[in-house]
Amino acid sequence: MTPTRKSSRQQTRKQCELATAFVNSRKLDEFMRLHKNFRPVPKEFLQSLGVVLRDAWDKDKWDGVEETFEQLFADQKAEIIRGMKPGEVRAGLTSRFERAAFTIRLGKGQPVFEPRDVLDEIAYAILRAASLGLLKTCEGKLKGWPCRTPFVVADEGRRRFCYETCGDQAKAEAKKNPKKQHPRRKG
Repeated sequence: MTPTRKSSRQQTRKQCELATAFVNSRKLDEFMRLHKNFRPVPKEFLQSLGVVLRDAWDKDKWDGVEETFEQLFADQKAEIIRGMKPGEVRAGLTSRFERAAFTIRLGKGQPVFEPRDVLDEIAYAILRAASLGLLKTCEGKLKGWPCRTPFVVADEGRRRFCYETCGDQAKAEAKKNPKKQHPRRKG
């Protein structure tokens, strides 16, 4: 594995863990303290955003989620957060980001994602996972374990448990039980 690919995988996992933590977060003050790269946003906005992003796990609600993503990635996210009109200025500050979250780079073939803050990283991880079928429910929750993060933004297709306690608990159970031999492998 090349160093670039490994760091890209690590970055993807980090974004997926961050998104998983956000959509499952019940204590947004604590989450914001841990993740310093937040622009100042009202707590009510973050609470409603968490609810809307959790709707991404229900395909029947994707229309509303898609609209939220469009607003988050636009160059006017600050206006949406503050309830400002496009181009409005308050207290000497313009309400716009300097740029949108996606930029065009000639020769790249597709838009390039360049996050402006943590919210962009969270939304992009969920968007990417949804397109790859990687929005999952933790199997620990389905087994009745006390899972604190049932909504999982998986970094790879084989992830079945959340990044927190259920993954460790599943590993411990697998060590206790002898491995079942694959039916095609004999001897």
